[in-house]
Amino acid sequence: MLYIGVDLGTSAVKLLLMDSGGRIVNIVSRESGMVGAGSGGLV
Repeated sequence: MLYIGVDLGTSAVKLLLMDSGGRIVNIVSRESGMVGAGSGGLV
């Protein structure tokens, strides 16, 4: 069985894939653009 960990931060999204033995299979990170009041988002 595999487990996915997700971290939704203000500047990046990070994902971690771990097997049932606790070994990390893969980690990925992608920067996300910040949404502010000027672009129609909430602050």
